[in-house]
Amino acid sequence: MGQSESIRSTVRNLITTLGSDASLYSYSSATKTHNEEGDVTVSSWGSATSIKVISSNHYSLRRLIQNQGEENNKGERVILVRDDVTIAHRDKLTIGTESYLVHEIKRIDPIENTNIAFRCVLVKDENY
Repeated sequence: MGQSESIRSTVRNLITTLGSDASLYSYSSATKTHNEEGDVTVSSWGSATSIKVISSNHYSLRRLIQNQGEENNKGERVILVRDDVTIAHRDKLTIGTESYLVHEIKRIDPIENTNIAFRCVLVKDENY
């Protein structure tokens, strides 16, 4: 696991050093109400966890991840977060003044079964 741990350490350092501050709110901990049609409204997100995020288009990180077979989808807001962050589908992520819904999460673990980082696709949601 030496090589994968070295890559993971480099990715963690890049995200921590070059990443933007973001606030992560857990959907599972949020106070939710359901209407008759099955729509969900979140009335309270509770407290946030501060994390660092970096765009998947960042040059230094893209060069490193590209070598691991990770492709970039330029049509969506895609970020990378450290492998030790707990993030889930439908969580709320606030970057600056913009809020997003975590729509898709993919583990980047191309070698030695070691998770290098999480690739998250974010979407705007009017309810968030």
